[in-house]
Amino acid sequence: IISSKQESALPRGEYHVPVVIKDFDFYTNGYMAYPTEGSEEDEMVKEVNATNDRNEQYLPAKRPSVIPEYFGSVIAVNGKAWPKHRVHRAVYRLTIINGCNSRFLALQLTSNGSPVPPFNVVMGDRGFLDEVSTQNHLVVGPMERYTVLVDFRVARPGSEILLKNFGADVPLMRKKSLRPCGDGNKCDRPTNDVMMFAVDGTVDNSYEIPEVLPRPRPYPFDRPVAGRRIISLVEGEDRMDRLTLLLNDRPFSLNAAKDLMPKFGTSEIWCFNNTTPDTHPMHVHLIAFKILHRVAHGRHGKRRKIPADKDERGPKDVVKVYPDMTTCIKTSQFDLRGPYMVHCHILEHEDYVMMQTFTIV
Repeated sequence: IISSKQESALPRGEYHVPVVIKDFDFYTNGYMAYPTEGSEEDEMVKEVNATNDRNEQYLPAKRPSVIPEYFGSVIAVNGKAWPKHRVHRAVYRLTIINGCNSRFLALQLTSNGSPVPPFNVVMGDRGFLDEVSTQNHLVVGPMERYTVLVDFRVARPGSEILLKNFGADVPLMRKKSLRPCGDGNKCDRPTNDVMMFAVDGTVDNSYEIPEVLPRPRPYPFDRPVAGRRIISLVEGEDRMDRLTLLLNDRPFSLNAAKDLMPKFGTSEIWCFNNTTPDTHPMHVHLIAFKILHRVAHGRHGKRRKIPADKDERGPKDVVKVYPDMTTCIKTSQFDLRGPYMVHCHILEHEDYVMMQTFTIV
């Protein structure tokens, strides 16, 4: 994990805990497993093999196909399944990274009997937030990153604080559909458990949560806007009835279309219009951006503008684009010429083929 000079004021050493979360499946021999789905293509291969033995070594009867999403049954942190980490009664910095293929994590801290500290969110993907956001729950999309400060001094010595995920094993549709543990959600599935913090009796008061966060200078989003672009998220099927996800209803190309050629040295507003039923974590290479707002598409053509969540108000490079909404961002300066990518960070969507090239000219 690369840290900036401004982060030197945050807890360091043993008080800085990276939390890289990933879901897996395993074969009984311990090898990682990844599902495959059959298709009409597999049936065609079987027919060829039945009629021509010479092809059998080249065309297996079963071969991997495209799957729309992947949700593993084992949650691992830093490569270890359901780990336990011992902490003092002190303020810790957790650098949370969602490394899952498709899973949106909905995180909260719980305990049986002990007071539970909240998340004090201080940083997003690319830097400090405008202000500290104190909250009990945190929704993290694939490849989103958050830095949170957790004050374990509120916990009792000897207590066990659980980091839980109350997200489901299916694609995320709407954020309001998420129900925290204890709110009618038993959270008794294996993928509800992330890790445990075992609190010992040592007290360390050397760090306090800041009231004011550093602001980058110059601020990267103060430049005037040179243009505005709309990128539509579209869902369809290929000739074998497999799900395809597209941007602007076009297949991927290494050559940027004319509507994706921002000018060098400028900043723009990009609006992602999600026409699919799922939430997509959209990632833009090279630049940082600021989330301006979301526009909810209501019935009878009604529109409602929604501000960015408090934990999103800082430099980012991944944004949750909810269904039936248009999510608008303002980019930092396009300061390097050449081709770059914009894509969904759900791995299966990115691979087939929710990605486009934009070229800075």
